[in-house]
Amino acid sequence: MDNNKKINILLVDDRPENLLTLEAVLASPSYNLIMANSGEEALKQVLKQDFAVILLDVQMPGLNGFDTARLIHGREQSKHIPIIFITAISQAVENVNQGYAVGAVDYIFKPFNPDILKSKVGAFAKLYEYQQQINDQKQLLKKRSIELEKANEKLGNMEKELLQHNNNLEKLVREKTEKLLLANKDLYQSQERFQKIFASSPSLIAIRSLNDGRYIDVNESWLYYTGFSYDEVIGKQAGMLHLLSKNYATAQDLDMQKAIRNERIQYTTCDGQERIGLLST
Repeated sequence: MDNNKKINILLVDDRPENLLTLEAVLASPSYNLIMANSGEEALKQVLKQDFAVILLDVQMPGLNGFDTARLIHGREQSKHIPIIFITAISQAVENVNQGYAVGAVDYIFKPFNPDILKSKVGAFAKLYEYQQQINDQKQLLKKRSIELEKANEKLGNMEKELLQHNNNLEKLVREKTEKLLLANKDLYQSQERFQKIFASSPSLIAIRSLNDGRYIDVNESWLYYTGFSYDEVIGKQAGMLHLLSKNYATAQDLDMQKAIRNERIQYTTCDGQERIGLLST
């Protein structure tokens, strides 16, 4: 995803003064705020472009907020867009339940707290941005896979084995991406939720100190695939896996302050087996 591209947010309200208030609260160089004064206009905007989140008024003449949300989520291309209802009138339990029934992810009553609204919109914007980055990665992986398939027609058995290995790596990336997407949907959950994901992830995950590189925690998958025991790892500063890659000669060379994304590496297990994986920090 282009870092300079603004994130689209749709504001829907039949009263201009309410739209101006939302625009003032959410004004940001990162957002492209698009306003619609009716449900019909909102549907036209959704047909034109994608949105990270929609802030939708309930009480509107013509097509009301509930019907608008139902139509938006009835389309395959737009059913993923989060909708936050904002209303000063429809506060009855049955109305709130109706809002959630048509696909709303939140229900905010006027007068609203500006900081809370900005935080919620910001969270959905970050989630959208992350999902776009993942989609870009998938497209890049698909492109590379096609290129490798074409090259494989001209190469021998060694290249065919390399293609199979690359497909296995892509499968690992897809599985990890799916896990990250599921984790990202639980953005507001507690540390206990994170701990469960950490512990049950099929990926090898280690938490290390930025100050001295010592191991703070590792999950069961890390221990299972490396062969080390928990007591052998925790508190140690040494690079236990002897990582090798084209960019990092040893684990000690890793810059803990710099993020690494899907770096192909070689590591050594406790019993001396050499394995290949993808490293992200």
